[in-house]
This record gives sequence, C-alpha cells and structure tokens, in this order.
Amino acid sequence: MIRGPALGGIPVTLLVKLAGAGAALALCMAAPAASAAIVTATYTGTVSGTSLFGDTGGAFDSGGVFGALTDLEGVDFTAVFTFDTHLGQRVILPFQDQLIGGAFAGVETPYLSAILTIENVDYAFQSDLLGFALVVTDFLDSSTLHQVASGFDSLTVGLQNPGLPLNLTGPFDGGYFANNPGNPVLGEFLVTDGNVALAHGYLAADHLTITSSSAPEPATWGLMLLGFFGLGAAVRRQRRDLAVLA
Repeated sequence: MIRGPALGGIPVTLLVKLAGAGAALALCMAAPAASAAIVTATYTGTVSGTSLFGDTGGAFDSGGVFGALTDLEGVDFTAVFTFDTHLGQRVILPFQDQLIGGAFAGVETPYLSAILTIENVDYAFQSDLLGFALVVTDFLDSSTLHQVASGFDSLTVGLQNPGLPLNLTGPFDGGYFANNPGNPVLGEFLVTDGNVALAHGYLAADHLTITSSSAPEPATWGLMLLGFFGLGAAVRRQRRDLAVLA
C-alpha cells in the first residue's frame, strides 16, 4: 500500500528525508576551512664542506647513501619538509612562528616527512627525536629553519630573506637574500651507521618554496562523518520502504 504521493516511483516523504540528509552533508562540507594546514617547504641549493662559522666538517658520502659520488662539495641538493600544523606544539609571537615536536619536546612530531635528495637519490630522515620549524625576524631580515633528528641522524635547512612571511604556512617563493649577505650556509645533514658518519655536508639553500593546504580539524571530520552517516541511513530507509511497496 502506498502511504503517500510518489515522484518517479519514490515516495515524496523519502525524497524529503534524502534532501534533508544531503543538505546536512553539504553544510558539513561547506564549513569554513579549519586553521590547521599541511605545509610543504622545498629548499634547493648546494652542499658545502664549510659551515656558517667556518667549521670544516667536510662534504662527503663514504657510505654510498646518495650513490657512487664520494665528494659532495658543490653538489646540488633538494630538501622537502612536509608537516602538519595541527601536530606538535605551536607558539606564535609578534616576531616568530615556531612549531616543535618529538620525544625531545614531549609531544607528537609535526613532520610527516623530511627528504633530502642528492644526485637523484632520496634519503628520508626521521623526526621521532626532534621536529622543529621556525620563522623569525630581527625586523631587518627574516629567516626560516627546519630541523629533524632521530638518533645521530639529522637534517637542518634554513634560508634568509626579508620577504619571508612570519607564518610557517607561507605562501612564499623566493631566494636567499640578506641585508648583510655573509654566508648562505644555514643547514647541515648527517647520516650515520651507529656512531659512524656515512654522509655529511653543510647546506647552502638558494631558493625556498612554501605551499600549504587546509587540513580539517578532528571536529570538522566528525561533522562530515555525521553527514555521511545521515545520508547513508536515509538511503537504507528508502530501500526498505521500496521493498514494502514492491
């Protein structure tokens, strides 16, 4: 028995329920973007055997980490850091934006990945001990720095440019520039086997790109799941009612 008017063979009451569930889902999906973001910072530059302070730790790969090349002096590199601003502990002040995590800080690391590429070979650094991101200004220049560490292995890359926004999420696309040029080496990497150094070098970045995309907060995910649940329940009710009509 048909209990009410139908449209296209589907009772109007069911269409109303489906429309309500669909509207709830649409509202969830159209909610304002959450403040959390997935950020990717991509540095490019060259490897150096001398640090910013004149230390001569060398630029070498004795363990074949990046292939057959053993002398890394002057070799190009790319370092890509991807992190989630919802993770770790973030502190925003008028002159800096800082995000830190890992066992050293006692909170979850914010880094999803940190990959150094030399000679077309990728090496993924872990961040369970320390994951650190910073943008800071002295009101003349602004600098950004990313660092990850696990055991003795570590990767640190930074770049100075007065146009850097005081926001880890960027956006930014620019090169190394400072009012006092000095030395562009603002980074270092170390790959070990136990306590033996396999590969090492200082990193002079000459370009940085920062991009980000919004990442829904847990509460936003919850609303979206409720919307999908409501739509699914309405579809199940439709199937049951259509079975009765049949």
